[in-house]
Amino acid sequence: MLATLVIQIMFLNLLIAIMTEAYTKVMENQLRSRLQEKCSILVDYIKLIEWVEWLQGYRSTQDIFLIVTTLNEDTDVSELDEVRDAIIESIAETNKATERRITALSD
Repeated sequence: MLATLVIQIMFLNLLIAIMTEAYTKVMENQLRSRLQEKCSILVDYIKLIEWVEWLQGYRSTQDIFLIVTTLNEDTDVSELDEVRDAIIESIAETNKATERRITALSD
């Protein structure tokens, strides 16, 4: 009876060790796998943009911007919207200033 109990405890400890090792491996590869998946999604997105531009006859990718952010658990999504709007406004202002300079040089 005592031997059966000891064997069961040993097998339980062995199972815990195996599960801990598997969990550790998964957690070590978590960041790499997440980044790989994000890159894969970006590649698919860029291919889609190029395909749509090809259909429209517009082949330049100079106007494409990639902005990468990290969303933390305590981050309010409205803050990200504000930042996005500020970036879009900044890009629009830069485009207007560039157009004015080009117009001034043309005149």
